[in-house]
Amino acid sequence: MKLQWVLVAIVLAAVVFGFTYLKLNSGATKVELPPTESEPPPKAGIKLYFPQTTARAEQKTPAGAECEYRVPGSHEFWFENIHDEPITVGLFFQTCKCTKVEIALASDEWNKWNDSVYRWARREPDRDWHALLDRNASLSVPPHATGWVRVNWKIDDIGPHVLKVQIWSHAPDSGTPPIELITPVLVVPPATVDEHVKSVGILTAEQGESIPAEFLCWSATRTFFNVKPGEGTDPFLVLAKPIPLTSDERKRVADALGSRVLCGYRIRVTVRDRLEDGRPIELGPFRRAAILQIDEEKVPLLDDERGPLKISVTGRVKGDVAVYTSEGPDQIEMGNKGYFDAKFGDVKEATLETRNPDLSLAFEKAPSFLKVNLNEPKIVSGVKTWRIRVDVPGGKVAGEFPREDNPEYRDSAIYLKVTDAKHPNDKPRLIRIPVSGKASSR
Repeated sequence: MKLQWVLVAIVLAAVVFGFTYLKLNSGATKVELPPTESEPPPKAGIKLYFPQTTARAEQKTPAGAECEYRVPGSHEFWFENIHDEPITVGLFFQTCKCTKVEIALASDEWNKWNDSVYRWARREPDRDWHALLDRNASLSVPPHATGWVRVNWKIDDIGPHVLKVQIWSHAPDSGTPPIELITPVLVVPPATVDEHVKSVGILTAEQGESIPAEFLCWSATRTFFNVKPGEGTDPFLVLAKPIPLTSDERKRVADALGSRVLCGYRIRVTVRDRLEDGRPIELGPFRRAAILQIDEEKVPLLDDERGPLKISVTGRVKGDVAVYTSEGPDQIEMGNKGYFDAKFGDVKEATLETRNPDLSLAFEKAPSFLKVNLNEPKIVSGVKTWRIRVDVPGGKVAGEFPREDNPEYRDSAIYLKVTDAKHPNDKPRLIRIPVSGKASSR
């Protein structure tokens, strides 16, 4: 009896196995579950409407709106979702000059404030800004909603810059072309001048001081600033009290220079012949500098050189001694048209003359790469003359002189001391004879 039940169980198992095998391999239609409901894919090309994708509204120069060096700035691009469906947006790309890209939607409170006739009397409601830090950060913009994309920056390099931001729609890889927002920016210093160097002409002892050179100093970013002589201003320069520009003058300067002029001054600079302690200025050509200090800070130059805002005046101090060379008065030019072989050096001579027989000259100083020999004077027909020989030995100098990058070459000049036997108590005056040239290696 037990054997019969075992046989029945085996037969039943075989039947079930056979039925299953035939079911799986008979080609019968499979039963599938109905699909789950999902959001329809967005329509290709659907994206936000930006009436302006290049920041031109505040542009004052061809390079872009002026923004102060190292001061945070921003520009907002207004947008609208003109479609009947929401659009998700995010950051696709930004230039390295942009410190942050943000997006905000116009709230009902903000819209009511914007539509109000008396909005000027009420504080603008805060906007809820969302930072778009990378491609994964996004914001869904409801149908017909409005808002802004804000581009922020803080730039260390003076000059023109073009900031670019690209916004994706629906997803970073949706295939919808990104929206590119462009912000041209001209980064400027807090203040600048119309020219860095001006001439005051010839100065004589009888004049006491030169004619004034007038500089314009203005700011394209500040409505007010103070300006005064800073540390390092040459003691022979006298800076008068700055005269504020009137509104008409600011407009004329802005039109002439193609720049905003929010605040500005006229600064008059004169050169005096003698200091309070009686020390006289050197005879010969000069270039003397003044440092302008703006609101207790040193201002960078327009050419991106880090340092104070510097203005210089040039001219010539005329006295009882005249200097003549083959290249012209008052200066010595080494070589042929300024060039000579650095290996062999060069030699030049000059003549100094005076009609005051009581004057004496003595060598005072010169750069280490110059050898100077001053001959004994001769008097012919009431004219006292000296010959001076200037030698640049071979291998002692390289490149151009004078030049600013090397302290030894910066003041490339010979100094001679002038004394007057009739005025032994006067402080002696110096003659400055500039020496220039360019030592080349062949």
